[in-house]
Amino acid sequence: LDFTYETNNWGVGLPPSEKNEDNWPLMKPRLENPSFKPAKGHILASLDSFVDILKIRYSSPLFRLSTASDIKQRVRFHNTGPSSVPGVIVMGIEDARDEKPEVAQLDANFSYVVTVFNVCPHEVSMDIPALASMRLELHPVQVNSSDALVGKSVYEAATGRFTVPRRTVSVFVEPRC
Repeated sequence: LDFTYETNNWGVGLPPSEKNEDNWPLMKPRLENPSFKPAKGHILASLDSFVDILKIRYSSPLFRLSTASDIKQRVRFHNTGPSSVPGVIVMGIEDARDEKPEVAQLDANFSYVVTVFNVCPHEVSMDIPALASMRLELHPVQVNSSDALVGKSVYEAATGRFTVPRRTVSVFVEPRC
């Protein structure tokens, strides 16, 4: 572990032979290739992203549900079924809201959270009608992130359209009034 962030031990040795030895001839040249080695800027960007994720996680108890019952009651996955967009997961987590008084309030700041995982090599836009007309906005941590790409994430309330850049995880929140 290098706290100067000059290196991250990229290419130091090969993976254990038990499951990987057959692939060593493919791996070795890539691990030895200096153009694949992350530079200090890459390492620091990864660190910044990791810190952002931790800040987001601790910004709401909705990200830390502790019982199966809470998860079943609050978590919904959108973008499912035959018309789903490949490479995209859309997860909503609901807190107490006027239309669902049976759900206990856990979060004083947010009534709904939507996380969009886009692993595609291109930007994705998709309409989620069930999430239309909400007051969602990009999470404040991501608005202020050093990652300019995540800041391009957009939610359009009229259609429930989410636009998320390539290979990005965007978190949208509905602030309490």
